Amino acid sequence: MPKVIACDDGNKCSDGDLCKNGKCSGEAKNCSDETACTADTCDPLAGCKNSPQTSLCDDLDTCTADSCSAVAGCIHKALTGGCDDASPCTSGDTCGAGGCIGKPVICDDKNPCTDDSCETTEGCVSLPNAATCSTGEACAPLGQCGGGICAALPPPLGIALVDGVGTDKPAQLLA
Repeated sequence: MPKVIACDDGNKCSDGDLCKNGKCSGEAKNCSDETACTADTCDPLAGCKNSPQTSLCDDLDTCTADSCSAVAGCIHKALTGGCDDASPCTSGDTCGAGGCIGKPVICDDKNPCTDDSCETTEGCVSLPNAATCSTGEACAPLGQCGGGICAALPPPLGIALVDGVGTDKPAQLLA
């Protein structure tokens, strides 16, 4: 049985170097530091390297400063102040306990003939409706919305208008 002798193959990436069949070699060194955010490599001259990879710690939260510690792993430090939640339906976004949060945008074009809402892809949207509306005219105060515009409704049958006052007498031409 050949004699096994300890040796050093000069490779910092091997452990347990022994002479076998006239050659000095060892098993590959385990360089894992058990930290998920480090790149674990081995340089034959320098040995194990555990390089922090901050990109592996990105939690996609704009309200945290992400970093990697070879000892503690991923660190997500809470930030305060303004942020952008990328939603056109919020404004005044700020960092808080729930991440980046904004106040709802109020979509109101002040037109009674549109229904206003906020769509996450477009922002404020005003769609025409068919509601009853006020024309602002004394002779035909009620209107019907159509295409986003309030149009006067004709007076009910049997009612004529004179000087803007409803009567049951025939209409008169005013000079």
